[in-house]
Parts: sequence; structure tokens; C-alpha cells
Amino acid sequence: MAEFFSDTAYSRLPVEVRKLPKDAQTVCVFLRLRKSEEEIACETGFPPAEIAKLANDVKRALILSGKYDIISDPVFLSFDELPSAPGEREPVSSEDSLMVRE
Repeated sequence: MAEFFSDTAYSRLPVEVRKLPKDAQTVCVFLRLRKSEEEIACETGFPPAEIAKLANDVKRALILSGKYDIISDPVFLSFDELPSAPGEREPVSSEDSLMVRE
């Protein structure tokens, strides 16, 4: 895979990703740009199966390092909504968390 990005883009990747092959690093940059695996395959000319493997390698490295959030969309939870599934815990009210017990 040819280099699609500047050296600066690659140097800003987490150390865990920089340990992966250059192709995986390129996929990581595309994922940070919120490109889908199909879009990455089209732009790079690599087969979708190869892109999927490289994306999985990147995701695994990011999950193990605790940095998966750099390629994932944030999930926002509303404190005003009740839990949707039985057994889910409701957030503790702020009054309970402010109580100091001696």
C-alpha cells in the first residue's frame, strides 16, 4: 500500500498502532477520518478482506491499549431516561453521592 498521508499523520498515531505494519497504520488514519472499511478499500485499491483484517488488527491494538475511542463514535447516555433492559442499574442521584458517612 502506498503512503497516503504525511509522516506527521503517522507519527501522531498511538505507539501501539505504530508497532503494526505500515498498511495497518494507514488503515488507522482512515478510520480516524471516520471512513468505512468499504471506503478505505475503494480509496486504497486493496481487497475488502485485506482491509477488514488490517482494521481488526488496528482495533485490537487500540482496545488493548485503552485508546479505541480515537476511531469510535462517542455514545452519549441520557440520565433522564430509564434503563431499557431489566437488571440495568439506574444512575445514583447526586444527593446520594454527596453524602459523607463517618
